[in-house]
Amino acid sequence: MSNTFNLLIGLCLSVYSMNLFGQSYSNQNTTIQIYALSNPNRNLLDNTSKDSIGNYGYTLLNFNASIPLYKSKFKKENPKFFLIKLTPTFSYQSLDLSFLKNKQNIFRIGTSVSSITYNGKKSIYIANINAFIANDDYTIYHPQVRYSGAFMYQYIKSKKISYNLGLIYTYNFGRGILLPILGLNIKTDKHTGFNINLPLGITYFNRNNNKYFYKISLKPRGNVATLTNQFGEFNTQANTVVLRQRESTLNYLGIFKPSDKFNFTFQAGLALNRHLYMSENTSGVLVNIIQSKVNNNLYIQLGFIYRIIKNNKATFTDDELDELVY
Repeated sequence: MSNTFNLLIGLCLSVYSMNLFGQSYSNQNTTIQIYALSNPNRNLLDNTSKDSIGNYGYTLLNFNASIPLYKSKFKKENPKFFLIKLTPTFSYQSLDLSFLKNKQNIFRIGTSVSSITYNGKKSIYIANINAFIANDDYTIYHPQVRYSGAFMYQYIKSKKISYNLGLIYTYNFGRGILLPILGLNIKTDKHTGFNINLPLGITYFNRNNNKYFYKISLKPRGNVATLTNQFGEFNTQANTVVLRQRESTLNYLGIFKPSDKFNFTFQAGLALNRHLYMSENTSGVLVNIIQSKVNNNLYIQLGFIYRIIKNNKATFTDDELDELVY
């Protein structure tokens, strides 16, 4: 029963750890993750005139931690489980828009609380709420707090298949939007399989090597941030504008595990169907000032993960819980 139970938990926790709730590589231990992303300059094309209006690119430095606040212990005779996690995040983005006088420095600071409940049979309940600010270095002193979150139910059909159904409020599409989640998780063998969670993406994972595993995914990526207009660089009387970024990514993520405590990550991907908008929000409704497309480009991300491992008498290992991380 123990092996079957661990396989089921590994299957269900693959969804809990996916980008639906932010990157996380441990559900049992506190983890610290740092990564740097480079997205080189590419041409901006106005949506209406199709003329070039400049270049756009950015670099990003991100820090986040994943901290279990409460976790119940597995019991083989009654395998129920409940977990609460806190995930603080900080990122700095140096944004280069050639039609502006200066580079924009954007700071994103947030925290999220997540929970997962397993009823010991076929049902998993996953919930998350996130509060964050995203402002440049002029508007950071009067930040706007934004919220996102999700709730999902997962039904475990077998050791190899589970289904997902839920709702998510996300900024992955360049604006706050409420969407349904429909998903299917499939293990093709003990260490490989697919996570399909629409509209959040599709991922193939392979963990056949104990020291190195990888994932290939197709998914949306987007952000919003508040920028100042005190220099009058945007065609509006509003004091601030909203930067909105939206694209699709075809991504390879490799994770090298020299030890249980240290992981190193490498990502390379292709950013597709890219859009950038500048919008005013004086009436509570976004009105686009600039609407543009961005040429496709390759990007690279490097990072590492550190786990603070505590010795305990749990009936499971971190690898068993994280076997199918999305």
